[in-house]
Amino acid sequence: VQVRVVSVDQQHNRLFLSARQATADADSAAKLGMWLQGRVEDVHSYGLTLRTPVGRGLLYVTELDEYVEDPSSKFAPGDLLRVGVMDHMEEDLLALSMKTPEEVESKETPLFEEEPLPNAQDLQIRAMRQRLKDYLGISPQQPLTAQVQAETPFGLLLNVAHPDGKEPSQGLLVGPTEDLRTGQQLQVLLLSVDTHRGVLMVSRS
Repeated sequence: VQVRVVSVDQQHNRLFLSARQATADADSAAKLGMWLQGRVEDVHSYGLTLRTPVGRGLLYVTELDEYVEDPSSKFAPGDLLRVGVMDHMEEDLLALSMKTPEEVESKETPLFEEEPLPNAQDLQIRAMRQRLKDYLGISPQQPLTAQVQAETPFGLLLNVAHPDGKEPSQGLLVGPTEDLRTGQQLQVLLLSVDTHRGVLMVSRS
């Protein structure tokens, strides 16, 4: 069977695979790097879902042109945004970004040049990624307590408590969720930690 790698769990030496089409077709590949207008469909605590001329996509808070702690305070369904297609994701979604290549390059510090002080956006993103790193040492067999926050197009969004009392982080639940409701508590197991997109991937224990 032909598969493709969805994500890598380096800590536990595991690959998460998908049996879906392993290679994008020529039209799909041509979308990468395109800049276009997208209309906001839904606003979530971790980012926005948008409808673009080439398909639906996800814009994480870390890919906004400026850091926003609560995306709903700045964005609403129907808003038009200029976004770039960075990658392809599961569920036929596009990974989107509002950051131009020039903005990304401008944040790289040349060798021997004094590093600028981080701005509020950088500090917020670093704090979020640090919270996620606190989960890297947790065994995949250790049950974690979580609470359902909201239903999203990519699965249920959970608030996952750290077993040592550190700050909780958000996670997406993989697997059946029909019997779960907002506010309900459950036990989950950690599958992987995605520090780039700012989310944990978990399954029911």
